[in-house]
Amino acid sequence: MALKAESPKNYEAKTICCFVIDTSGSMSGDPLNELNNGLQEFHQEIQNDDTTAQRLEVAIVTFNSTTDIKQDPALVEDFKMPQLSVTGTTKLVDGVREAITLVDTRKQWYKQTGQQYLRPWIILITDGAPDPGQDIHGLAQEIDNGVNNKAFVFFAVGVQGADMNFLQTISSPQFPP
Repeated sequence: MALKAESPKNYEAKTICCFVIDTSGSMSGDPLNELNNGLQEFHQEIQNDDTTAQRLEVAIVTFNSTTDIKQDPALVEDFKMPQLSVTGTTKLVDGVREAITLVDTRKQWYKQTGQQYLRPWIILITDGAPDPGQDIHGLAQEIDNGVNNKAFVFFAVGVQGADMNFLQTISSPQFPP
């Protein structure tokens, strides 16, 4: 994501909440329906809280066979929460890395525009483990370094039937070598 020539809407201290969402084929049906409903409710709750609406920027990165930034960081008044659909496989590692890059770029923009900011949140929502061959341990190390260096807060949320052992591996400060 390149830095944009945008101007801050206000100079309230900002924080970014970046959702990293699994839109692979295995999320079809109830998991995706509940996720879409939850995102709409989240959007509405932020709109209903004036303080949060002026301070919280939301971004959405989806992953399946590819990654996609569905929503660039923006205050709630500047976007409509997308309805997500499913396809493909699970490039989870690529999706989380895209989110890490996105929040780092946004923090640079905050600094360049003289805005104070709070530690970003990256929230992974998935039902399973990544495709074979993805660098799970490398990602776990990147997350651990980012959290320990206070670059971001990371949460891994599993929908019903998720591989919770895998999610523990990438979100725990201690992971297997």
